[in-house]
Amino acid sequence: MPRVMTVDWRIIDPADEQKKEREWRERRDKLAKDGCKHWVFRSPSDPSAYLEFIEAGDASVLKGARERAGMEPNDEILTELELS
Repeated sequence: MPRVMTVDWRIIDPADEQKKEREWRERRDKLAKDGCKHWVFRSPSDPSAYLEFIEAGDASVLKGARERAGMEPNDEILTELELS
């Protein structure tokens, strides 16, 4: 079964960076309880821009995990292209 993922750009004011990092750690822990993986990447060209990825085994798990983690709905769930 292909994996699924959401991707969200976040613009964070530098003054709020430490607070946001704490929130991301808490979010990562909540998502992990639902079997999801969570990554956040910073843009090298714009240090206030972050790309947040959440991966799960299927769309319903991902939707529910995002909701339980207090996240806004994401209209687009990307599906892995299996190349095997």
